[in-house]
Amino acid sequence: MTKKIQFKKIGTVSVFVLPAMIPLIVFWIYPILRTVYISFTDWDYMMPEYNFVGVQNFINLFHDSRFYDALWNTVVFCLGTLVPTIVLGLMLALLMQKAFKGSGIVKFILFSPWITPRLRFPSFGCGSMIRIQELQIRFYGSCTCLHWSGSTVQIRRCWR
Repeated sequence: MTKKIQFKKIGTVSVFVLPAMIPLIVFWIYPILRTVYISFTDWDYMMPEYNFVGVQNFINLFHDSRFYDALWNTVVFCLGTLVPTIVLGLMLALLMQKAFKGSGIVKFILFSPWITPRLRFPSFGCGSMIRIQELQIRFYGSCTCLHWSGSTVQIRRCWR
């Protein structure tokens, strides 16, 4: 009798969980597993044939200086985005706990990124151009003001 009840419970749970699991498997689990498999091949994404090369791709990656540049840029971006976001978020949360004159306006300004549509930057090709009209700064691949690009993207990311 208890086995029948347990099977019935599992069937009931499955009916509710399965609709959520299908998109998870199709759009997350399968692509991740496929990407891991492809990383061990020499496939160029154009030709249908490919060979299994094992860890050679990773050996080549760790011997390429551009990888370490990209890794460093990623670390700088993550720290430059996460630390200010967390620190400013906690400070603003503490500020918003107390009622003061003009707190409604401040709350509106702080919550406006979540209640307004996202600003989309026009991009051509692989996102090679970021145009920020408010600051009158334009970045085209390699330009003289490239040192501002990381900071500008970090500020935009922290605000959102």
